Amino acid sequence: MSEKAPRLLHPFLFAIAPIFFLFSHNIDELSLFDQRTLVRLVLPCVLSLGLSWALLLSLDRFVIKDRWRTGVLVSLLLFLFFGFGHAQNLYLRLVEHLGGDLRHVLPGLKLGHYKLFFALWTAGGLGATWLIDHRLRRHRASVPALTAYLNHVAAILVIMATIGIGWTEIQSTLHSPGKMASEQVQASPIQGITRGRPDIYYIILDAYAAADTLRDSFGFDNREFLDYLTGKGFCLAAKSCCNYNSTVLSLASSLNFEHLDHLRDKLGRETANLSLPLRMVENSRIMRFLKANGYAFINFKTPTGPASRNRNADWDVDCNRGLVADDFLRILVETTLLEPFFRIYNADSRRERILCQMASLPGVRGKFSDRRPIFVIAHILCPHYPYIFGRDGQAVSDAASHQTPKKKLYVDQLAFVNKLVMTMLDRLLADPYYRPLIILQGDHGPMDMPAGRTEEETIHNRTRILNAYLLPDGGAAGLYASISPVNTFRVILNHYFGTAYPLLVDRTFYAKSNYKTVFDFQEVTAIARYPQ
Repeated sequence: MSEKAPRLLHPFLFAIAPIFFLFSHNIDELSLFDQRTLVRLVLPCVLSLGLSWALLLSLDRFVIKDRWRTGVLVSLLLFLFFGFGHAQNLYLRLVEHLGGDLRHVLPGLKLGHYKLFFALWTAGGLGATWLIDHRLRRHRASVPALTAYLNHVAAILVIMATIGIGWTEIQSTLHSPGKMASEQVQASPIQGITRGRPDIYYIILDAYAAADTLRDSFGFDNREFLDYLTGKGFCLAAKSCCNYNSTVLSLASSLNFEHLDHLRDKLGRETANLSLPLRMVENSRIMRFLKANGYAFINFKTPTGPASRNRNADWDVDCNRGLVADDFLRILVETTLLEPFFRIYNADSRRERILCQMASLPGVRGKFSDRRPIFVIAHILCPHYPYIFGRDGQAVSDAASHQTPKKKLYVDQLAFVNKLVMTMLDRLLADPYYRPLIILQGDHGPMDMPAGRTEEETIHNRTRILNAYLLPDGGAAGLYASISPVNTFRVILNHYFGTAYPLLVDRTFYAKSNYKTVFDFQEVTAIARYPQ
């Protein structure tokens, strides 16, 4: 049998296939030629291959003593290890459909649904392993053919994932961001403006809804926070709508102060490749303009997404915390049997990151001894899901997050974000002679809609946003109630830097809540906008 048996490849191919597939699934927000690819792709593959080799060697030598049978069982164990998170997601959808907790469906059940699934998956996996090994012992002659078949299946999976990664990189190269409209604008310095220019803080509160959305759809009166802002001198654009209902397109549009029709027309509606808008965020027109005019650029890093890193930043503020701070590695871990051991720990690291960002914002001014004006971008992943803060900042347990209506979880987290913002602004504006420009802006509305909403109400909730400006020395004169993010920096540059950018029509585009179709957006301005 050994002479005719194929090479034993599938355990090693199955060891890297899930990692390749996850990377290809997220390549639109990553890059193959990023220095962190070594940590995100190469290191997990090396560890997984090493684990597979050690498992294969030890089981073959000390337990089963049949290399091909051992190979099949190792591949099965790899499936159980890497498939846990995906199966758990399906299970949680079932639990949610049944009321949020199986203890309501099965009286007398003591285990919570997370522990129950872990027990079922582990027991079922061990039972399946024993059953398959029993059948392999009885049908030894079929093992070589099964090995060859598994080799082909595993090879096809790896090749498919590799092609997906390569194709995305080719598309990114062919459609260089240097050919985008925003990249064709010169960012030349304007004489005499490098002294005395205000610091600029652009703070994006992810999924922060407009006041009327909070009142009508979520039953929450945000008047206390809005009154605080106006008391600090902020001007509220009370009828503002986002331009795009996805974060990456929203920021690509606002930071380059242009609509993105050309991007959709170039890439097509069906593409899932977000690399170009991500690069437009990293190499934005406003950043290049301000740096050309003497500004230092500070970027607050997020684990992944538009602000995950910026190679143009003079300082990348890193508040990411924990053993698995990087979101790609976190998602990878969450697909595996390690997920239960990391769930609570990573929830704490998300909390620490947001608290660190808010606490760090008032202090960034002192980083530069040369007293250059600063431009700060801080994308705060809150009040957006996951819901990790209660109304008073307490941690939200897994049980509470699945048993409490999302509507309440969102409102409670938003209420705590308000407290963080007020504390941050009190510190930032403590010096009465310090007069920065501050933009507080939602990139889009909340994703978790209360049930029973019509399509029109859903669009209202998803597109109407918080939009508040602190623009001293007459800068607020150019604002108006329905200004959208695409015109934010046009107004600022025209007033403070003497440019002559014409204001664009405040248009709103909407795509279904599926990141694979973010470019399949339709204009919904007539639906989203407030009554005149």
